[in-house]
Amino acid sequence: MQIVKKKQECSSPKVPNGTDSEPPVVPKFTHDFLREKRMKHYGVFALQEVKTKVQLNGGKGQDCVSDHLSTVEKDTNGEVLWVWCYPSTTATLRNLLLRKCCLTEENKLLHPFVFGQYRRTWFYITTVEVPDSSVLKKVTHFSIVLTAKDFNPEKYAAFTRILCRMYLKHGSPVKMMESYIAVLTKGMCQSEENGSFLSKDFDARKAYLAGSIKDIVSQFGMETVILHTALMLKKRIVVYHPKIEAVQEFTRTLPALVWHRQDWTILHSYVHLDADELEALQMCPEVSDDGEKRVLNYEALKQRRFPPATENFLYHLAAAEQMLKI
Repeated sequence: MQIVKKKQECSSPKVPNGTDSEPPVVPKFTHDFLREKRMKHYGVFALQEVKTKVQLNGGKGQDCVSDHLSTVEKDTNGEVLWVWCYPSTTATLRNLLLRKCCLTEENKLLHPFVFGQYRRTWFYITTVEVPDSSVLKKVTHFSIVLTAKDFNPEKYAAFTRILCRMYLKHGSPVKMMESYIAVLTKGMCQSEENGSFLSKDFDARKAYLAGSIKDIVSQFGMETVILHTALMLKKRIVVYHPKIEAVQEFTRTLPALVWHRQDWTILHSYVHLDADELEALQMCPEVSDDGEKRVLNYEALKQRRFPPATENFLYHLAAAEQMLKI
């Protein structure tokens, strides 16, 4: 009888149900020399990095691997460090967000909250100055950076303010990450000072109405028609102002001039003239990809027997939107 010895095969550990499972991933830090220091400060914790299909706004099964939460610190030596990120982000997006963060600019005013869009991903950045009473003794300022798929500045401004208070109190991203995951999965989290944060309290339609068309009309008068016509014809409008807050307040209102579209993906409220951002703008489609476009049949329009002025308006509107079928 011949005895055959079986080779020992190296295999990954099995979970109870018998399926393969990768070991948990420890959140990575940008600078290796900070790893030991940060791990001692924050405590070692590990989480399984997964590709979740839930958005902060209660998404409908869409991949949101671009959604993430990060912390940027400016220390007492004036160095700006991307110190923490969950679950992950790309180097390109990280460089862009560092550019948007006012901590990297010298002799500039502190912008408490900014938002913008890059390649169909919205970013929201809240920056605060660290008081002397905080546990962050070697940090002068820090920014909480959050990316998401939906446009809702009021919602994310409120949420990032809660995260900032947590970071000031604990000096650790653990509590922030717990609240972030709670909002990601349950749509709510507990605030230590102001009760609970509920995603459902921030309707996207209210974000669309936050701007004031009346202010635009009072500022531009009859020339508002030029802005309306440009938006109707899907032309690009460039807005420049030395204050980013003024640019964001004004530009977020422009899509409301074509309210029937309710498409805020055309808005880019915070743009630098860098090559990657200009390239991203050139690649933006003129309309959002929201399924099949409705078509207006001219014969059906005639049968509705609208008043001539109404019929003429609907005809030209459908033609401008490329929805007219003759």
